[in-house]
Amino acid sequence: MKKILFLSIFFIISNRGYSQNLEYSRVIDTTLSITIPASTIFNISNRLIIGNYITSPPNKVWKVQSVIIMPVPAYDINGNSILLYQSGNNWGDFNSLSARISLMIKNNTLEEELFSESIPGQGTYNLGSNRISSPLWINNSELGIAFKHNYNQAINPNNPYLNPNWGSYTGYIHLSIIEFNE
Repeated sequence: MKKILFLSIFFIISNRGYSQNLEYSRVIDTTLSITIPASTIFNISNRLIIGNYITSPPNKVWKVQSVIIMPVPAYDINGNSILLYQSGNNWGDFNSLSARISLMIKNNTLEEELFSESIPGQGTYNLGSNRISSPLWINNSELGIAFKHNYNQAINPNNPYLNPNWGSYTGYIHLSIIEFNE
């Protein structure tokens, strides 16, 4: 019993030296968006199209409470193909490209995908759900959005492009963040 009490007290005292004194600053609810313009040609050179990033300010720590990826379904109600060949013939849809909306994290020059969600086709729509089960702590890093696809052909006349009659495509990620002062 004495050993357990001693170890407990030792553990509490030793961990106090490593704890941070964070002070609540504010809550940030924000939505990142990325728009792929009409007529964008998909090929190996743009498999990852990076959108905007948000950055934790100096002397601040972010506790990301929720990440909700909201890829808008990509289909045409008139039956037109979203993607066309350069010749103008139907190529397919974003499912053919395995297109996804991704949450990215950047530390200096290192960029990595944290979470992603496929872009749904006709008849499917996911309003999104929280992608994290425990908080994500961010300090001196950036969070961003990206459009990702797996079409890995070199630039050629058969590359698919986003049908200009269909318009541009926009995907979203909602973030709920608690900001603390260091």
